[in-house]
Amino acid sequence: ALPCSVISRPGWPAVSCRGERGWPHASAALPAGAMVKAAARGLLERVAIAVDERVNLKHVHRRLQAVAKVLIVATFIEDALRVALTFSVQQKSMEIAGWQSPALHTLLPVLSLVVQSSGSVLIVMPGGGRRPEIGCYVLLLWCLWHPFMYRQQTNWEFVLETLTIQGGLLVLLSHFMLIRPEAKQAVLYGRAADDPTHVRANRLQAVGRMLIVSIFLFYAFQKVHADAQRLKAKHVEAAAPSMAKGGSADGNDSAADNAAAAA
Repeated sequence: ALPCSVISRPGWPAVSCRGERGWPHASAALPAGAMVKAAARGLLERVAIAVDERVNLKHVHRRLQAVAKVLIVATFIEDALRVALTFSVQQKSMEIAGWQSPALHTLLPVLSLVVQSSGSVLIVMPGGGRRPEIGCYVLLLWCLWHPFMYRQQTNWEFVLETLTIQGGLLVLLSHFMLIRPEAKQAVLYGRAADDPTHVRANRLQAVGRMLIVSIFLFYAFQKVHADAQRLKAKHVEAAAPSMAKGGSADGNDSAADNAAAAA
């Protein structure tokens, strides 16, 4: 390594390195922003190394994965418990939704309870294999049916909330696909980019991320639309007095003209 020194210039620190005989070997002028970025990068690397030495990141990652599974399926577990605790209310909801058969008033809440609880259990139970993936598919199918069961397929807010949940399930499904044995082997042999499982999982993850933000985009659009309507109403109210004055002046002029013509 060559001995280097930092030469300060206004806004452009320079790094000067000398060769074996003391003669200048190389000089590179670096902007101040680049020096700050390099220092920040080195600081982050040192912090990452210190954290890695003191914390087992693999254990933390596994715990976060377990928490993520529970959070994603929590809405299904909560809904299943609510159906079980308020079964008569759910039967009445089916009647209000327009299902004519009394048998469906009981069958549909039972279906809701069984499907959501079984799908959630398949995901959160420890163990490998395809069981968690099957649980994700079960809950995804349920999300497709859920708005139609309550006759809410035209309720945009209800549908987008369901799509947001589906987005979380797709991201979780892509994770389960990437931990398959064949997917891990593809990573070890450097064939992840061409592996069909990786390609499909990455696509599902991209779609899931877009669906997750759908409800937030809807709320943002509602907020902007409401603000635009308020501004438009204020503009109309502000313009109304001037229009009224103009109208009264025109009325006075026409009345004067009529009086002159009569005279």
